[in-house]
Amino acid sequence: MERRLSLLLGILGSLFLVLVSTSSYIRPVYRLRGIVGYFNRILFNLILIIGIIFIIYFSIILIIDAIKVIHKRS
Repeated sequence: MERRLSLLLGILGSLFLVLVSTSSYIRPVYRLRGIVGYFNRILFNLILIIGIIFIIYFSIILIIDAIKVIHKRS
């Protein structure tokens, strides 16, 4: 049970990373000129990619764990 809870929290944390990097509040940062705007765009794109990778990773592990529990009870 603890493992599933930690996986769900991992998925929620990853979802938070994706939502933060794509929120409309942060979009005006893209309009900044020069190095600061370029750095922010790279940073938020990196956070978005990391968040998506973590969502996929934790979801797959959660599915595998659920399948193991189902087969264990059978």
